[in-house]
Amino acid sequence: MYSLQLLLLLASYISGDKLSIKSEYPYPRIVLMGQSGVGKSSLANVLAGCEPDDETCFFPVCNGAASCTNKTSIATADYLGQWANQKYGEVTLIDTPGFGDSSGDDTPLLANMVEVLKNTLGDANLILLCQTGNSRFNPSTIKMILELESMFGRERLWDNVLIEITKWAYDDKSIKDRERQGLTEESSLKDINDNLMDIAHLEHPLEGIFLDSFATFYPESEVEQTYFQDYAKQLWDIASAKPRFDFYTIEDMFDQLEECLEDKEAMENEIKWLNDIITENITQIFNQLDTNKFDIEIKLETTKIDLNKAIEHNSDNLGTLNSRVAINEKSIMDTNNFLEANISSRIKQNEDQIQDIMIIVEDLHLAPIGTITAWVPKPAEDATYADLPDGWIRCDGNTIPHPSIWAGKLAPELNKGRMFLRGSEDKDMLMMEEDQIQDHLHEDSGHFHKAHSIANPHAHTYADYYTTNTEEVNHDGEGYDIGHNSVFHSVSSEATVNVGTTVDSQFSGLKGVTSAYRRGGETRPKNMGVIYIMRVW
Repeated sequence: MYSLQLLLLLASYISGDKLSIKSEYPYPRIVLMGQSGVGKSSLANVLAGCEPDDETCFFPVCNGAASCTNKTSIATADYLGQWANQKYGEVTLIDTPGFGDSSGDDTPLLANMVEVLKNTLGDANLILLCQTGNSRFNPSTIKMILELESMFGRERLWDNVLIEITKWAYDDKSIKDRERQGLTEESSLKDINDNLMDIAHLEHPLEGIFLDSFATFYPESEVEQTYFQDYAKQLWDIASAKPRFDFYTIEDMFDQLEECLEDKEAMENEIKWLNDIITENITQIFNQLDTNKFDIEIKLETTKIDLNKAIEHNSDNLGTLNSRVAINEKSIMDTNNFLEANISSRIKQNEDQIQDIMIIVEDLHLAPIGTITAWVPKPAEDATYADLPDGWIRCDGNTIPHPSIWAGKLAPELNKGRMFLRGSEDKDMLMMEEDQIQDHLHEDSGHFHKAHSIANPHAHTYADYYTTNTEEVNHDGEGYDIGHNSVFHSVSSEATVNVGTTVDSQFSGLKGVTSAYRRGGETRPKNMGVIYIMRVW
């Protein structure tokens, strides 16, 4: 049997002759592997810039644990495509079949994968091992991992592997569900690494990312988009930094070794021929050495004479140089004294200025956490868009992210409701008030009504009183006396009176808002739209 060291030594020569690396596939190259149903194809679609469930993209997707990918596929695209928030570059994505579904034997899938990786692709930067959190590798996936170790070498395979925990959403409900269950990124990654080190020959934990393919469905969620972009950038950086992994197998190394042994006899004949030439040349070299020895002795004697003359001449020059050195040493000393005096003074001045600046800096007051202020990302429509500074978020009612002390809480919702801010006491802080109009009176500058009334003829009940005089004659002939008055009265019959009043015209001094003024569904001063932002860390 051939030693492992010899096989590894031969491996460095294989890629040039035995395997043909396909240069049309750009780097970095990322190979996605994992068991059925973990979401490899959905992730590959997102990394290629498509929707996770896009059936027309590079990689087919289906629901459930069954695998829609029955052969290894290669695609090239701009990394993240429409989802990218920065310029990356081209990437090659390799989607492999899911192992362990109900379709049957995985052996043909593994054979096809090895064939494509070895003879079509040739090499890659990264193997992205996909697995859902809080789950174990199924037997088919374990078999696939062990087969890859045996074919490509257990000592070198794991240096180019990164773990991807799929279906790890960062919406508020999913985060709270994981907190309730005690699940964290660290614990889930540790469980997967422990499982790998139990079933394979992995000797150290692997790095991992939690890139959620389905975050692309929720572009308005700032928390989900932040985690998505961060993990996508980590994946790009790691894949770009990894050295290329050649997909040559142990069988390839044995074939190369056989070729070397076949060439051994030809190499031995060539070495014998070279030895004969060397023996003949050595004789000629010895003869030439005797001739050269005499010439060298003559040249040495001549050189000694020339050197003695040069030494005498240099002795005179040394005296002159010593004198100049003494002068230069004094000048250097004077210069050093001057510099020491001036540098000390300048250092003192600088220290005083630094102290003054430090006092000014200490007096600066930054906005405290919880400050809400108005902000615009650009001063005009055609201006460059500016990003929010670190520690500030929009007041849009979204979840406050880490590392804020309020992480997981909701920010005030001011922007969508177009709210104004007003001062309040502590007990009224954060209280939202609907718009209203203050109770008020209008001043009437004078008004009148003009009307007339019409009534039919009618009678009213009344009592009529009157008197009569009765005369009595004095029989004595002295005249007559007026007697007493008699009173009579009469009552009229009752009558019904109908009166109608018609208002001919009216006028009031009260006035409203006419069409000559700005009016609408709300009362507001002149204003400009801004974005309210809040400092959270």
